[in-house]
Amino acid sequence: MTINDFKLSPRYYASNWKALNLSKNNSADWNIAIDILEDRITGRFLKQIQTLKENVDRRVWEFSGFVIVAIDCLLVETLEQFYRGIKRTGIDQDVQVFHDFFQRSKELSLFFDSIHKTRIFYSHIRCGILHQAQTKKKSRIQIRPSTPLVSWIEPRNHQQGILLNRNKFHTAVVHVFNDYLRQLKKGKDFNLRVKMKRKMDFIAAQA
Repeated sequence: MTINDFKLSPRYYASNWKALNLSKNNSADWNIAIDILEDRITGRFLKQIQTLKENVDRRVWEFSGFVIVAIDCLLVETLEQFYRGIKRTGIDQDVQVFHDFFQRSKELSLFFDSIHKTRIFYSHIRCGILHQAQTKKKSRIQIRPSTPLVSWIEPRNHQQGILLNRNKFHTAVVHVFNDYLRQLKKGKDFNLRVKMKRKMDFIAAQA
């Protein structure tokens, strides 16, 4: 490790990534590369949510919905950047990025079957929480097991917002991540691996 090196994840440094030979799809280093990605996402996002959800203090887990959904939204955006192999989300592409991610989920795609619906989620939930620390209009985040993953507050007036089950939403996001890892590990789509490498190269280049 050099003075300019930094941790990409709990177990790996940027120098570990840069030392990999990923020029060919059959390189054994792809196993390490995928492990670095999994360790990064798990260590920076998923374990933080798990800690909140499993906290024994009811005052912590009951009122952690905004934080959990905020982390999930960060995860949606970064995972879609890995899928696309891009450094950052392009100008005016934010809603499309979320919509494309939702289409990767069997559960989420059932509701978000149009860009119009995704735009309401993006504005009311994602931007509301990350920019104003609150949901917009009548949109709400719920934890009750009986609440659907996502539903309209007023079915005849979508602009009033959506009701989001934070636990079911998180589960759906994790399903997409796990499926992504399975695709990378199979190695049948070398282009998918190349795009993942491109995104991680951007990150590791900071060292």
